[in-house]
Amino acid sequence: MASNRISPEEVNARVLAGEPLIFLDSRNPTAWSESDKKVPGAIRIPADDVESYLHSIDRESTVVAYCTCPNEESSLKVVRKLTEKGYPRAFALRGGFDAWIGAGYPIEEKAKAA
Repeated sequence: MASNRISPEEVNARVLAGEPLIFLDSRNPTAWSESDKKVPGAIRIPADDVESYLHSIDRESTVVAYCTCPNEESSLKVVRKLTEKGYPRAFALRGGFDAWIGAGYPIEEKAKAA
């Protein structure tokens, strides 16, 4: 499954090159609720509920899922489900959200719950 992982550096290079990317935030509910940040434009998709969100994910775009689990556990679960459903370019962010932040790449505030 190593080929389904992508480094933060490669993702950032693709963003800078203008490649259309969709970020999926698949952090577990605790990690999601304890954080006030996310990757800009990321869609919140729980790893156990991917199928409910398929309508909002463009099949032709490159999809990058991230989490804060050891070994990208949740994001790889999302990637496996997307691959099964015919998404040809779905990747788990190697090192997850922490690696993205550690590399100094952009983050944004999560929308406050109403």
